[in-house]
Amino acid sequence: MKVEHNNDSPLNDAMDAEPPPLIKDSIYFMDMLTFKVEDHLFRVPANHFTTSTFFAPYLESSGIEEKKVRENIIELKDATPAEFRTLLKLIYPIPPYLTPEYEPMMNEWLSIMKLSTQWLMLDIRRKAIKALTLRDDVPPADRVVLARKYSVDNWARCAYAELAQKASSMSQADITKIGLSSAIKVYNTRERVFGRRTLTQVQLETLFKDQVKASPRNAVERLLLARRHNVAEWLREGFIELVRRSEHLTLDEGKNIGFKTAVRLYRARERFFVKCAQHDTEDTGVDELMEEPGTLKSYGPVDRVALAKQHGVLEWVREALDELTVRQASLTLEEAQALGYDTAIRLAIARERHTKSQDGWEQPNDDYTNSTTSAIATLVDEELGNELSVAPQYGIVDRALKARKAGVDEWLQSALVEMVQRPERVSDDEAIALGMETGLWVCQQRMDPETPYPRRMRTQGAVNSATDQEFKTELHDIREAAKFYHHPEDENERELPRAPVDIRLFENDRDMGQFKTMSRPAPPLKRKKLRD
Repeated sequence: MKVEHNNDSPLNDAMDAEPPPLIKDSIYFMDMLTFKVEDHLFRVPANHFTTSTFFAPYLESSGIEEKKVRENIIELKDATPAEFRTLLKLIYPIPPYLTPEYEPMMNEWLSIMKLSTQWLMLDIRRKAIKALTLRDDVPPADRVVLARKYSVDNWARCAYAELAQKASSMSQADITKIGLSSAIKVYNTRERVFGRRTLTQVQLETLFKDQVKASPRNAVERLLLARRHNVAEWLREGFIELVRRSEHLTLDEGKNIGFKTAVRLYRARERFFVKCAQHDTEDTGVDELMEEPGTLKSYGPVDRVALAKQHGVLEWVREALDELTVRQASLTLEEAQALGYDTAIRLAIARERHTKSQDGWEQPNDDYTNSTTSAIATLVDEELGNELSVAPQYGIVDRALKARKAGVDEWLQSALVEMVQRPERVSDDEAIALGMETGLWVCQQRMDPETPYPRRMRTQGAVNSATDQEFKTELHDIREAAKFYHHPEDENERELPRAPVDIRLFENDRDMGQFKTMSRPAPPLKRKKLRD
């Protein structure tokens, strides 16, 4: 029996109809990319890479259409397979990395930070910044290095503030990491917050023991060098040393420094040592025995020495010199010239010995001479001011540089001691001129951790303020560099997350390491909004 088919039946219409077109899901229909990292191939969805401007040239040249695998391979350099795998574990998690307990390790976060910054994957970079900011296992010096490398100003600011608060001196390893210039700024930040220590004279004398080598030059040799280099401060230092030393000036030393200078030095020495007692001359009634006193001419002791020498009367010479030795008035330059060099210097030595022989006179000890240095300097200025006024005066740094060139360690020590004692901190220009190592060393001596700090409470805000002032330029440069990695959400976020910092109070002056933790958290570090 023949069966007839009805082509118009609904069943046939359904079988002959074309299937409806398939719609690619706008979110989960993903194109795939193949990457070559060294000798490893990776194939992953393209969505996270299409948002990066770094990969735009690769995607435009190769396309994301279905082609042969070899044609779509994108070769990545400046990355290792392990680093790339770590990044993929974060953005394309697969078991066992899907569990809530999974958290990348420190070295993995650093790999993620490196690649996301290098490839301008801003969402991933932002996540890495937040994660690394909250970690407390990154030493501050390392955070400074990371902040510079990845342009995160908040890391640098927090790290510098932490270094400024540490009780101990910075280690050489930390100084090497952050650089000498930044290390100087750290010490200057400490000084802004905690103040500068006060050094005793004994501490100053031993301060440069390991820094300055002993010089074989004596005081007179340094004085002659000071004249050669024409530095008033060095001349004054040489004069002060010659005034305060216990040994008198010898004839040869006097000849070397010059007759006039030697006489003036002895005048200053005489004024410095204890004045000889006033001795009243006993009245013997000789005046009544003098006949016709108005016809006699009176001569001063210096003139009588000349007359006695002229007439060859030794007793008259001795009598006049004895009078000059014991008289209260110092020997003038004119008198010294009239007496002659040898006689004047020997007379000055005799006057000094006479002064020291008086009852109640004691050899000044170091404490006394140190305490009267300013008084000695005044005497030197009064007696030798003419010579000092001719020589130009130089600043501390210029004197230190000249001292190095001249090879006189005492002058270098004097300049550096002055820098340690002065109220002003070491500036960037001074550190550069002296050499960063010397500049850092001076800063360390100004803030020695073994010396008690003033008993003050300093909040984190005070430390942050000092940090901002010292590192203003560097933090600005880091913020400017960070604009290249600007993320849209930064417009609505005024501050970056950071690890909480407690307000700390020093419980004792000697140990900055013992802190009393307050219950109130420190104010967060603020960051200005960045604009494109």
